Amino acid sequence: LEEERSVLNNQLLEMKKRESEYRKDADEEKASLQKSISLTSALLTEKDAELEKLRNEVTVLRGENASAKSLHSVVQTLESDKVKLELKVKNLELQLKENKRQLSSSSGNTDVQTEEDERAQESQQMVCFLLPNLCTLCV
Repeated sequence: LEEERSVLNNQLLEMKKRESEYRKDADEEKASLQKSISLTSALLTEKDAELEKLRNEVTVLRGENASAKSLHSVVQTLESDKVKLELKVKNLELQLKENKRQLSSSSGNTDVQTEEDERAQESQQMVCFLLPNLCTLCV
């Protein structure tokens, strides 16, 4: 009986030793998993902040894109207006040259001719004032 008790005590000690080792391993595994969860959580927080920053950048870029489209439309309108004004200036310059030619070829009254000269000069000055970069007569 004593021998059986000794064997059972040895088995009990062995079981307690294994239980202690299992608990130690389980605690180590638990600590490792908690550390992994903590690191993953920190990484998720960092990625969330990065995602929010990128979303804000996208919002800003969308606004800039809308502004760029608006400005592009304005530039196209201005370029179209410029072409129209250039044509108008050319037509006015041609009319002015024609008026000068007619005035110089006519042998009419000098008062009428002076008046026509003044009107032609006013037209030329108006063209040069409105479009100085396009006017070739204001040299």
